[in-house]
Amino acid sequence: MGAATADAIYGSIAALGLTIISQFLIKQANWINLFGAIFLLYLAYVTFRAPVSNNIEKDHDKGNYFKTFGTTLFLTLTNPLTIVSFIGIFAGMNIGSVSGSSVYLVLGVFMGSAIWWLLLSSFVGLFRKMISSESMKLINTISGLILFGFGIYSLYKAYKGLF
Repeated sequence: MGAATADAIYGSIAALGLTIISQFLIKQANWINLFGAIFLLYLAYVTFRAPVSNNIEKDHDKGNYFKTFGTTLFLTLTNPLTIVSFIGIFAGMNIGSVSGSSVYLVLGVFMGSAIWWLLLSSFVGLFRKMISSESMKLINTISGLILFGFGIYSLYKAYKGLF
């Protein structure tokens, strides 16, 4: 839901023609990218250090839902290409000239994103019970390496854009 909310926020900015906000976000893309890179490196560290648990019930602790929502929302909002892609798509569809359709389009973006992530996480959840602790540790290690790689790449892009 965090990713869907971030997509809806950026979709709203692009579809409703909030040019002041979208121009500000585009101009600040390097700084947003820097914060995103630091956050990706933090997530890589947390993923490397995450203990592997076979207790699936513990993973469903209600206190973690808000934390997970916030983390996913922040991670998605720190991707400056999201706003640029929404602006490009909506401009290509000539959305700005049709009033009223923008609200439905943003609602569609939110619903589509929410359904996608719900299906994806449900599909992964089905196979979670079949994965051993050793396999989960390997998945965490590979995921941490990928996050670290993207974090370093984003840090490089932010550095290159800022200096």
